[in-house]
Amino acid sequence: GNTAIAGTLSAVSDFKVGATSAEKFTVTAGSGNTDIKGTLLVDSDVKFGPSTGRTFQVTAASGNTAISGTLDITDDFNVNSKFTVTAASGDTSVAGTLGVTGISTFAAEVKLANDNALVTHTGTTGMKITSTTGYVDVESVRFTGSQIGISGDPDMIDLGTTAGMVTVNGNLKATGDL
Repeated sequence: GNTAIAGTLSAVSDFKVGATSAEKFTVTAGSGNTDIKGTLLVDSDVKFGPSTGRTFQVTAASGNTAISGTLDITDDFNVNSKFTVTAASGDTSVAGTLGVTGISTFAAEVKLANDNALVTHTGTTGMKITSTTGYVDVESVRFTGSQIGISGDPDMIDLGTTAGMVTVNGNLKATGDL
């Protein structure tokens, strides 16, 4: 039958709901550990951690989740097959546009696999492609500071020796008028 309790229900032993061999809800008296063998429905916020400085919270109205510590994911991470991270390698795939508002640092190559791929600048002042310790190769042309050349002869043209003067280091050949 039904039992109504107007005050506090105090249990000094384990609290169990369900048949003896298949309890569906158990609270262990000594530890407070709770075992639920069904769906837990919660109509309010869920908070884990001490009453001050909650470490994990889910807001019922929005589903927003706040995690104060580290979120460790040991398997692949997949958001509708549009954003995936492979756990074993760290490889990341983005199916949509990747917008970055800060600086991006790449330790290896940046590859553009599309035909007629473009690098486009939409700023208002200018764009620089620089190397802090060496040179920049574009196809077989090498740019080193104010010098233009090729890998084996990097200073064929010098744009910076004298203001307003271009120096050609080597022979100049023309097929038309100079």
